[in-house]
This record gives sequence, structure tokens and C-alpha cells, in this order.
Amino acid sequence: MFEFIQKLSTAARGGTREVLENAVDAQSLRILSQEIYECEASLKESKLHLSNVVAEKLGIKRKLDAQKQRVANKEQEIRDAIEQGHEASALLLAEELAQLETWVTTQQQQHDQLQDYETNLLQALKRTAFTLSKYRNELNMARAVEETQKSVGKISVHANKHSHTFSRMQESLDRIKLKHENFDDKMLAMQNIESHIRGEPGSQEINKKRAEEVLARFKKSVD
Repeated sequence: MFEFIQKLSTAARGGTREVLENAVDAQSLRILSQEIYECEASLKESKLHLSNVVAEKLGIKRKLDAQKQRVANKEQEIRDAIEQGHEASALLLAEELAQLETWVTTQQQQHDQLQDYETNLLQALKRTAFTLSKYRNELNMARAVEETQKSVGKISVHANKHSHTFSRMQESLDRIKLKHENFDDKMLAMQNIESHIRGEPGSQEINKKRAEEVLARFKKSVD
């Protein structure tokens, strides 16, 4: 009894899976479109994050350049103090310079880290944008194919639905062609009769004469 219940449970899970798979297949284009949309939205957020990183790096660079100029000025002040024999002032200036150099080193490291992060993030964004563009093109192609298939399906249904009508139309066309052929035959017969009354060769005689001429030409070429 327990094994029977397990089999029923397995069958139920299988049925649920089939229903879900069919639902996914039926909505595959919509699902892919939504997935691309969400990825593109994430890409936009990443671009905004990258712009913030670049802005922060530029801000640090401006401060760093200003502090490097202060370091250069401070170094010159120390040289001037030493040249003037002001050892105490030179020592104080050297302490200030040491603090500035420590700050500049820390800021330079932060700037370099942001630069590396910017480079890596930019490369990742380029790869993501390229892949998204490929999937977007594939989605557009899939939509075009689906629309074409729908149109072909409608045409097939329409053709099947009106096949009997088309058959009647073909019969009518055949009768019209036959009527035209009969009329042409009558006109040709009348022309032959008129030619015979006037003592002129008819179309059959003319064709026969032409055939004899063609045959004579071939015999001559063989000889």
C-alpha cells in the first residue's frame, strides 16, 4: 500500500513538472525578454556605480596633486631653513613633511586601488554589454521567426479551410481554358476551309511542307 502511495506521489510530481515545463515553454520568449531586461537594468546600475568610482578617484587625484605640491613646497622650506642655519625650524618643518608624506602615500594607495577597480569593472561591463547585445539580437530573431510561423500557420489553416473553394475555382479556370482552346480550334478550322475553297494550302499542308523542307536539309547535310 505504501509503495502504491509513493508511485502516486511520484506521478503527481511528474505531472506538476510537465505542467510547469509546458508553461515555461509557452512563455519562453517572454521569460527571455524579462531576463534580458533585468540584466540590462543591472548593467545600468553597474554603470552608475562605475561613474561614482571614477568621480571618487578624480576627487582623490585632485587632493593628491594639491598635497604633492605642499610636499614640494615643504621640502623647499626645509632646504631654505638648513641653508640659513635654522636647525630647529628645519626640524619642525621636517615633522610636518613626514606627516604630509604619510598622508600622500595613503591617498596614493587608495587612488591606485580605485584605478585598478575601475579598470576591472569597465572590462566586466564591456563583456556583459556585448553578451547582452548578442542575446537581444537572438531574441529579436526568435520573435521574427515566431511571427513568421504564426503567419504560415494561419495561411495553412486558411488554405485547408478553403481548399474546396480553391478546387472549384481551378475547375472554373480549366473550363475557361478549354473554351478558349475550342474557340481557337474552330478559328483554325475555318481558316483551313477558307484556304481550301480559295485553292490555298491549309495550315496542315503548310506544316507538312515545312517538315519536308527541314528533312531535306538534314539529308543534304548528311550527304
